[in-house]
Parts: sequence; C-alpha cells; structure tokens
Amino acid sequence: MDVEAQQRLHQIIHKVSTDTQALKYNTAIAALMGHLNHLEAWKTLAREEVRALVLMLAPFVPHITEELWCRLGEPYSVHQQLFPQADLGQMPSEQVTIAFEDCLAKSRFPRSSRFFSKLLKIPNFCSSSICVVISEQAIKSCLPVPHLLQGRCLTIRRFPMYRVYGDMLSGNCYKVKLVLQWLGIEHEWIPVDILANETHTETFLSMNTNGKIPVLEFGKGQYLWESNAILNFLAEGSPFLPASGLPRARVLQWQFFEQYSHEPYIAVARYINKYLGLPADRVDEYYSKQVGGHKALAVMEQQLSQSPYFVENLPTIADISLFAYTHVAHEGGFDLKQYPSIQQWISRIKSLPNYVEMARENG
Repeated sequence: MDVEAQQRLHQIIHKVSTDTQALKYNTAIAALMGHLNHLEAWKTLAREEVRALVLMLAPFVPHITEELWCRLGEPYSVHQQLFPQADLGQMPSEQVTIAFEDCLAKSRFPRSSRFFSKLLKIPNFCSSSICVVISEQAIKSCLPVPHLLQGRCLTIRRFPMYRVYGDMLSGNCYKVKLVLQWLGIEHEWIPVDILANETHTETFLSMNTNGKIPVLEFGKGQYLWESNAILNFLAEGSPFLPASGLPRARVLQWQFFEQYSHEPYIAVARYINKYLGLPADRVDEYYSKQVGGHKALAVMEQQLSQSPYFVENLPTIADISLFAYTHVAHEGGFDLKQYPSIQQWISRIKSLPNYVEMARENG
C-alpha cells in the first residue's frame, strides 16, 4: 500500500476501535460505511485493507464476516482473531491553524502566560512557521497575545491524552503500558522514582492518597489507581475484556489470583533482589517467598497446558496482569525452565502486535 492508503487504514482502525471501546457503536458503523465507500472508489485494494475491513466488521455482522473470512482463505474463525491495531505513527496529524487577531487568541490554550513566553524563546520564531503540541485537556479561553504574535498564525496539533505516572521496571506499571500499547491509545508517561520517595510528595499524594504507582490521569483532576482497576477501565469495550457473564468473571478471577497468590511472592522477591540488592536483613524474607511463588507458577502452568491464554483461548487483560511479573520472575530467583507451558505463553504474548519490552526507555 502507498503512504496515503496506510494512513487511511490506520486512521479508520483507530476511529472504530476507539468508538467501539466507548460503546459508540453508531459512529463506529458510520465510519466503516464511509470507509467502504472510499474503498469502492479504488480499482485495486491491498489484501491488508480487505482483511482489516472484515475484522472491523466482525463484531457487527458476525455471520457475513465469517463467510468473507473463509473466502479470503484465512484460518477459522474470524472471531478468534485479534482486532486490528492502529499504528499511531502511521496516522496523519490533526492540525488546526489559529489566527491571532485583536490581541486575543480564541481557541484551546492552557490558561497560563508561560505558554506564550515559551513560544517567544524559540529561535527564529518571528520568521518561521511553528507547530506546538497541546492536549485536549487544554481549556477554551481568551488570552492576551504578546505584540510579536499579533497578526501571525500558529499551527496546533491536538490529541487526546492520558497521563500515566509510574516506573517502567515495575510490573504493575508495565501492565498499564502494555494495555495502552495493545489498544493503540495515545498517552504520556511520567517517570516516578519510588526509591527517591517521589510517591510521598504532596503533589503525588493529591493524585493517590495511598502513595503508590501506577496512577492514571484522565481529564482535569481525575485519577485512577491500582493497576488491575486501570486495566479494566482502559480495556472496557475492547476485545481484551469480555463484555459480561462468565468470561468476564474469569478475567477477574485471574486478576484476583495475581494480586493475592502471585504478586505477593514473585513481585516481592524481585523487588528485594532487583531494587534493593538483596540486603542481609531481608535475605530470609526473600527465600520465604520462593515456595508461594512456585505454587502460583504451578497453577498457571496447569491452566496454560490446557489453553494458549487464560480466558477463552484469546489474549485478555488477565494475561497482561499475570505476564507483567511472570516474564521477569527470574529476577526474583524463580527458574521458569520447569514450566514449559508458561514459557510458550510468554513467547505468544511477546509476538502479539504492539508488544513493548519492559524497559525505562520505552516509557
């Protein structure tokens, strides 16, 4: 596909997946109808475009898409495939040009004089065009405009923004990063150093009175904490969280298992060894975690010997919850060689689209 077709494809994937996640089915279907009309105007289509269209239509017309999927020669069934993932880097940027007139800027700007002072510090600003990135959280207002900006135009790129406060080497924070990647959701990562007590500052405690990471910020003054709660919030309406009934309860079952029977052993042993350097006063505690950790791994091994993932043979946020600390369990002294099904599962997770490694540079 050419660049324009790639941009169009990823834009519609992002639109449909975002609207479906928000339960805006009418607008998702309308977007698909518009996309189909656009495709009909082209004489030839890439197989990737047709395949993605069938996958996006599957939740709305299950029987027809099953037949189309079969005619494409794809493996059974269309409903066992992952929903297409948007590559945000392939999408065209939304840009809005703002004219400064009568010494006022009437648009979406932060209510802060520092915004304009930063613009004036940019080299050659008065003789060159400029693109500034702000989030949708910026509020509508009328601001005085410095003399140098009067009569000029400014191009603004706008994008919806989640902010995540966390440490990429923390399994609980990594869960949030992974689900955001799977869903193709734009976000800003704010590093937090727990060893420097940054979770106990007045600013941080105003976001989470429990003083722990991760914290998800969405909207003005709205915060959500506890990793599995964040996963459920973000994955709502997506293929990674069953809509209701027993499948959804199974996801919660494994998430509760992770918090009560897995994390207290594997994550704590890893913290003592990796973060603290296995200090002498915590050696006994470190070794005491091994029995409980291996018990949790044995439970996982039994389940994964019977199915590729934990719920309904498809990846869900239950897999994210358990993957985060399991795939680095060796850092807590747990040898995974005796758990072949877990090792195969780890490889499957890493091969999924938009996978990202647990590394600080990926924050």
